Amino acid sequence: RRTGGNVAGTALNICERLNGLHGYDETGLETVALGAAALPVLGRYDVVVLGGGSAGSAAAIGALRGGAKTLVVDYMYNLGGLSTLGMIGYYWYGFTGGFTKEIDAGIRSTEYLVQRRGRIEWFRAEIRRLGGEIWFGAMGCGAVLKGDTVAGIVVATPTGRGVILAKRTIDTTGSADVAAVAGEATEFVGSSEFALQTSGTAPVLPGCTYVNTDWSYLFDNDAIDYWMNGLRARRGGWHDWDLAQVPSSRERRHLVGGFTVTPLDVALKRTFKDVIAHGRTDFDTHGPTVADICFASEPVGRNVYHLNVPYRSLLPVKTRALLVASLGLNAHRDAQPFVRMIPDVQNIGYAAGCAAAQSVKDNVALADIDIRKLQRHLAEIGQIPEAALTWSDELTITDERLAEAVKNVAKKYHDAPVVFAVPTRAIPLLRAAYAAATDPKAKLCYAHVLGILRDPTGASTLAEQLAKPAKARLVINDQNKEAFGLSMTPFESQLVALGRTKSACAVPVIRAAIENLDATSKLSAVRAVMLACEAMPRKEFAPALAAALRKPGLGGHARAGLAAATPRSGFCDYYGAREEDFCPRELHLARALWLCGDSEGVAKRTLEAYAQDPRAAYAAHARAVLNLGFCR
Repeated sequence: RRTGGNVAGTALNICERLNGLHGYDETGLETVALGAAALPVLGRYDVVVLGGGSAGSAAAIGALRGGAKTLVVDYMYNLGGLSTLGMIGYYWYGFTGGFTKEIDAGIRSTEYLVQRRGRIEWFRAEIRRLGGEIWFGAMGCGAVLKGDTVAGIVVATPTGRGVILAKRTIDTTGSADVAAVAGEATEFVGSSEFALQTSGTAPVLPGCTYVNTDWSYLFDNDAIDYWMNGLRARRGGWHDWDLAQVPSSRERRHLVGGFTVTPLDVALKRTFKDVIAHGRTDFDTHGPTVADICFASEPVGRNVYHLNVPYRSLLPVKTRALLVASLGLNAHRDAQPFVRMIPDVQNIGYAAGCAAAQSVKDNVALADIDIRKLQRHLAEIGQIPEAALTWSDELTITDERLAEAVKNVAKKYHDAPVVFAVPTRAIPLLRAAYAAATDPKAKLCYAHVLGILRDPTGASTLAEQLAKPAKARLVINDQNKEAFGLSMTPFESQLVALGRTKSACAVPVIRAAIENLDATSKLSAVRAVMLACEAMPRKEFAPALAAALRKPGLGGHARAGLAAATPRSGFCDYYGAREEDFCPRELHLARALWLCGDSEGVAKRTLEAYAQDPRAAYAAHARAVLNLGFCR
């Protein structure tokens, strides 16, 4: 809903989402007409930060040090979010220089025996020492727009709703909540494949700072799913002393459009002229990867990777005076692990706060700040290297470099990132290399990469390989589910590549793969079948897919109510294993069948059952798939 009003003669619009508690519901509910209504202005600030987690607390400190009158708002009653109330008090990975280094020193100075308590206190004390305000128990529920400029936020407080006006707004909700309600394009669970990264809720152990969990999927912007996640955690952790107040979701709604950082930026070690932070991780993805590069790449094990985070990935496309930090910034889902490590979240948030204060002080738009001025400060505190002030955006791949990369692809996919960075230029060279290859393994490598790039040149080679008995297949890369290696087994990835060729020789191979599925099939195998069918949806696949959904163990995992979806074991489904081993398999099969025609209505019944499932991630995906067209 968008309503208009005036404050001191200035026309403002109030933007709120009034579709109810379910984040995926677009139908709306019954309403009560209020007529003319007014919201009180609760305060005016230079910078308002919505979300007092690791990013938001750091952003508030950055803005305050830049001289901006700053308010940070959080629905909890402590700061730090996941790093404190979510029990992720120690770092898994991340770059610990820059502002994070100061945070760590500050925590030690508090002399708290429990580190996460020290983090809470240092954030609070530093914000207050700098003159900042903190509002606890207040939830952001809307955006205030002046034309295309975000002029503040709407908050719900214990004494009612009100408006906070600000010259600059920083969205550190982790789900791009302000950006989404202001009309920015965002992305989360939809009709594309269900590949959400997993989440959990940690037990709170006395004296403990770090407990990590991973047992379900969370639809963060759904109030009922958030509540049910806590209920399930309590049933599953009945023997624990207490449970964390903040769940550890690893992927959330994020900006799209504008500039998106991708896994290729990591693989190619790309530099940016507006870099503000330096992400560091071992590609801790907690779920299947979807980028093309992750289907065919060299086996690299659990190496540590780096991502240079550009300032422009925090900037929305349509609205001004708004920055989006934390997990809501513009990053491809497979790049999320490089922006979600707590040290990196803190550094990005701090840079956002500094940028907002600089924008106010210099009276320029956020997109027009003197980026070198900001970078000089960040370089001084060790957040980015001094050399970054001379970096450019150029991703130059010469013809010679590309030719070398194409040659190296035959060596267990080495240099594949270069090829995937410029597919239009690479495909003719790959075709020529495929035609000239005499080594069967090299020929298969080229056929595989071409297939992933949706080129049919090597379809016959892929079909021949996949038709062989398992022991007779060529083994090029036995890497499985590793960083930037194959996101599935070689056979599964080659099946996806064959489907993308749309060649007639793929039909019997895909049909055989469907028929081989049963209750023992891994999620990655079912996913490969679904992706192959999605690439070339054919009516011929429908009977086999319908039969697979009827097999014991592959179907029937949707739940009809809260009690059924929240078994006594809490963390587990009735089958004694985590639900992520069952429900996504069924959704993959139903989606593939739906796209291939669903002549018997099996997919429709399955998807409709999940559309009513109280687990919101499944319901959101099922509803979105039902809105897709299918093969007729």
